[in-house]
Amino acid sequence: MRCLTPMPAFLVVAVLMQSNVRGQDGDTPPEIKALERLVGTWKVEQIVKVPKENGPTKLDVKRELVLGGRFVQEAGGFDDKGKPGFAGMYTYDSNRKTYRYWLFVSGGFYNESTGTWDEQNQTFTFTSKPADGVAGAITIRFLDETTFVHSIISRDSGGKILYHQEGKSVRQE
Repeated sequence: MRCLTPMPAFLVVAVLMQSNVRGQDGDTPPEIKALERLVGTWKVEQIVKVPKENGPTKLDVKRELVLGGRFVQEAGGFDDKGKPGFAGMYTYDSNRKTYRYWLFVSGGFYNESTGTWDEQNQTFTFTSKPADGVAGAITIRFLDETTFVHSIISRDSGGKILYHQEGKSVRQE
């Protein structure tokens, strides 16, 4: 009798787990609508204020709905060859009742955050658990349908700001 090879066994487990990821009925949760505002191609101008202030940098960020419309995938900071400097993924976790965001940077940095959506203020707020004594907060506030501002702040365990970035994104398409 043959055993399942590791890959097919993994696929069986993934299919069985899908009901937990997607929820009871498999429908996309309505909370994804707020994330859909991020979809598109954006021109970003940002400035790092800490550790030392520098001039503004400009970059492009592309975001799209993927995996059945349950995730918003992003890539940005493209080099001359079109390779992104970072990638990320947003979703709403129906089981945990929270938004989630994963960020991966080409230099090896990565981060996982959970967040909330404030409909009245049109603002996402994501926070990350302290890792190596550093906790982070990301705020994304929509000014209108084509513009949002963001802030990224990382603090050490004593509350000292280690990194602070602010920026503005304008939708191109």
